[in-house]
Amino acid sequence: MRKVWIVILMMGVFALQAQEHISVLESNPLLQTKQKQMLKMRMASAVALPFLDDFSYNSYFPDNLLWEDSAVFINRSYPINPVTIGVATFDGLDANGMAYDISASTQAQRADSLTSRAIDLSVVDSAYLLFYYQAEGLGDNPQTEDSLVLEFLTGVDTAGLPVWKHIWSIPGQTTQEFQRMEFNIVGANYLHAGFRFRFRNYATLSGNYDHWHIDYVKVDEYSSGQIPDLNDVAFVYDNPPLLKRYREMPWTHFVNYESVEMVDSIDALIRNNEAGLSVDYRYNIFENNLLIDAFPGLGWRNYNIQDYSTIGNFSHNPIVLIDDSKFISTQADTAIFKMQHIIKTTPTDNKNNDTLKHYQKFNSHFAYDDGVAEFAYGINVQGAKMAYQFHLNKADSLRIIQIYFAPMQN
Repeated sequence: MRKVWIVILMMGVFALQAQEHISVLESNPLLQTKQKQMLKMRMASAVALPFLDDFSYNSYFPDNLLWEDSAVFINRSYPINPVTIGVATFDGLDANGMAYDISASTQAQRADSLTSRAIDLSVVDSAYLLFYYQAEGLGDNPQTEDSLVLEFLTGVDTAGLPVWKHIWSIPGQTTQEFQRMEFNIVGANYLHAGFRFRFRNYATLSGNYDHWHIDYVKVDEYSSGQIPDLNDVAFVYDNPPLLKRYREMPWTHFVNYESVEMVDSIDALIRNNEAGLSVDYRYNIFENNLLIDAFPGLGWRNYNIQDYSTIGNFSHNPIVLIDDSKFISTQADTAIFKMQHIIKTTPTDNKNNDTLKHYQKFNSHFAYDDGVAEFAYGINVQGAKMAYQFHLNKADSLRIIQIYFAPMQN
């Protein structure tokens, strides 16, 4: 088998012996496209109950019909065992993905915020706020001087500036399971048509440090003397890779090597959050908007899925097979296949997190990564070299190398 080795010269500080190291990023390039990708902000009337955001949408930015300002990063790659797919991550980067202050010390300072739009609570006698949080995850763990903070808007001062009341906070910690928090909302200060709340974090401002992740934020009427269970079955992570070695590869290197390059089974994890046990599952594969394969056939596979507190995330058993012979295209040089995972649950289940979509692209390049960088890699010696290996299934020419060089301090 042919192989390509890419040797990269890594310039760094002088050292007697080369050492590899993993560093926290000082920027997030995905957020630097915010102005291009954000939908035009629409000023809306107060949000009606229930207010619910599980961050399951496929965007790096929060829903601007629910949130009025934000510097958080919506993603599926940082959390460990999220309640549902997608979280909002707080760090030391601003809304454009750059460090708030590249020269800042490690002392914790005010960083990101996530502020709700006005929520109409004038029609209820009491309400509640529910959310889940996790420190660190697969990111950087916040230190004890760092914190995650919740505040409620109580009014304005004599200068017309908003007055926020501290409701809750927690100091930095190492990662653990997502923790559920519940708060009753009562009193004339809050039960009106303009109720707002916000999350903030304190972090090191010189980079992508001190991560907190929040999930499943909900405000609703408090009735029957208790805050209800989530009653939600959801996917947990993004679509599992379809290729054994790469996230993307050239179509011309895939054709005739399908069984070598493609996985033979796939496992899209499912989590039951206090919902019914009976869950139906299927996947569809499309090419040029035409259905070319489905599992299982034209029907559904039914599962009996116990609650997360009992079994954790549910892994498909028996395994879900992938038929590599179905991945064919009339295109000579490129192909794109859309894979769609679907779960079918009770009508009252939150439907936002019941479908996964993934576009498997075969163009002219090889890529190992998923396009989301969590950390930076380096070698701390002048003149150091590293090699990247790619296996070729046929003779070819190397024309372009794309590398993201993360901004770093000396």
